[in-house]
Amino acid sequence: MMMPTYQDFSGMKRPSILCPADVADMIYIVDDRLYNRAHQEFLKATDVDTRRLRDAKSRAFVESLFAEWLTYEKEIEDRGMRATPFRMISECLRENGDIDGQQLGDLREIDRTNIASCFWIREANAASRRLVLEDLVHDDVYEVRNAPIAAEWDGTSGGAMIARIARARGTWRLVSPPVASLRGPSDGTLRDGLRADAHAYHPHYLDLLRAVLGDGIGGWCKAGAFAGGMGGRSAGGASDAFRRPRGRCGGDRPQRRDDRAKRRGKAWDGRR
Repeated sequence: MMMPTYQDFSGMKRPSILCPADVADMIYIVDDRLYNRAHQEFLKATDVDTRRLRDAKSRAFVESLFAEWLTYEKEIEDRGMRATPFRMISECLRENGDIDGQQLGDLREIDRTNIASCFWIREANAASRRLVLEDLVHDDVYEVRNAPIAAEWDGTSGGAMIARIARARGTWRLVSPPVASLRGPSDGTLRDGLRADAHAYHPHYLDLLRAVLGDGIGGWCKAGAFAGGMGGRSAGGASDAFRRPRGRCGGDRPQRRDDRAKRRGKAWDGRR
């Protein structure tokens, strides 16, 4: 059985994590038809036409977002159990003796608590390695530990990011690199616009990705602040950011997993 990239930080008081790219690879190996259906569902929901992705960086960025969605969001059924691939593979690792009970507990808690949303950055402090993030969709506030992002945004009191966080061992952390970010004025103009959109449309993760990848790019592209280098088109202001898909689906079949596996990245531990 192929082993996913698994990083154990037990001795450092940090939870372990599975690499989404490896999880996606394992799903392909076990059931390539399920994988391909999920890939087409992702492209349709995010309004991505793969024929327009001309460079390797853009394709790799889209594939990394697909792997994250498949890992954390797409429930599948196996042996009477319905759960995310992240949870299923975690359980298999424990059954095979590859991880212990505490490590499984970390992974179960990450699976149960992970949240992907549009967050407003209320505070960033490099010294304490923490961010205070306001979930603009659900109106919750989180204190999140992440040293590099806190250093990058140190002293900031205005800006937004689309990201995924999870709680493990009593601490909220980023479990993947932010999908996109915007630096905005501290007077709340951008925050109020994004929050109004979020409350009007109640976007799910795929809706948020479409705001970055699809024709409904809105304020993310206009501000020129993409993570992953996907800029190049502009479609209005922040009020366009969370429009629903219009149904256009990408045209290309996904590349074979044995080719894509060569580009697979290492697990992102958050470098807290």
